[in-house]
Amino acid sequence: MDSPEPSNFNRNMLRTFWKQTAAITRRNGQSFYVASFILGAATRRRAYLVYSICRLVDDATDECLNSQTGSALSERLLDVLFDPKPEAETLQNEVAQDLLPVLRHTLGEWTPPLQKEDSTRFINQAWSALQECGISKDDFCALVSGQRDDESFSRPQNFPEFYQYCFKVAGVVGLMMAQVFAARRTAKIFQSAEHLGIAMQITNILRDVREDASEKNRVYLPLDLCTKHNFDVVQTLRSGATKESENSGLKSAEAALSELARQGVWYYGSALKGVRGIPGWRERLCVKAMTAIYGAILAEVLREPLRVLRHRVVISRSRKISLFLQVLLGRNPLLVAGLAPHRQGPAHFHEREGFFHK
Repeated sequence: MDSPEPSNFNRNMLRTFWKQTAAITRRNGQSFYVASFILGAATRRRAYLVYSICRLVDDATDECLNSQTGSALSERLLDVLFDPKPEAETLQNEVAQDLLPVLRHTLGEWTPPLQKEDSTRFINQAWSALQECGISKDDFCALVSGQRDDESFSRPQNFPEFYQYCFKVAGVVGLMMAQVFAARRTAKIFQSAEHLGIAMQITNILRDVREDASEKNRVYLPLDLCTKHNFDVVQTLRSGATKESENSGLKSAEAALSELARQGVWYYGSALKGVRGIPGWRERLCVKAMTAIYGAILAEVLREPLRVLRHRVVISRSRKISLFLQVLLGRNPLLVAGLAPHRQGPAHFHEREGFFHK
């Protein structure tokens, strides 16, 4: 059989690449995947591209198989992806080999199983796509900085340190998505985009309290917040008593978890204020849908905070689709999620220039 024409071969590789980024998003970011249904094809592809690279960076710490750290692999990957001269084949081949186990993990089942040449093709296609996307290397470098924080983990002592971590791993993703959605480049609009990332990360941290502390030995809840409420996360989990009927002292845990969740509600509200700065109606609806879907998880935490000490809080795919449809019909995302808008600002407020305390 004759080999395919180069143009057809390249088109097939590009098609495979976009299928892979969609699969990565579907497998690892189901809430965003549902919300992305409303986007136009070109914007959706760019969003999946950004999400996939962010996911690979995040997974590299746990899946990197050689002696280097995940952040070192991520830095080398970014060097290749943003190299103006991608003909540096030696570096590209080395990165492709090291990235392969991470890509296999992040992508999940793929037929046929991924080989090193597939990793190389993924990098090449990502390089080409990023040339048209307009996202800077600095944005992704902030994400790697958050990855390094996880590798040499030190618990946030207070809310400013907590916010800084959340910004590195999620706030910056909000800024990148604002660029994908062609949002107006004003301080207020981009602050709202950042706040959506912060709100989602607060939701993630609350949702995963048990898993992070028990399996990863990480407690992200600010120490001063827990001290204020006399809540020791690790000790509470070790005691095995995670219901009020089993431990009357759990009211302190409930108070700490609820306080952080209410700050998350405020950041979701702040994020929605920036929606008007997004020109496309599809992109605006996507942000609203993300607020409703992730906000619904936070609402479950607020409804029964102690649940996060027993298991991960999730909502079903059918409910995510229901939330998406309600937003599509014009309902307020916070009300759809079951969150009453929290009008008072959080105990600590962050501006891009620095931290400001209320």
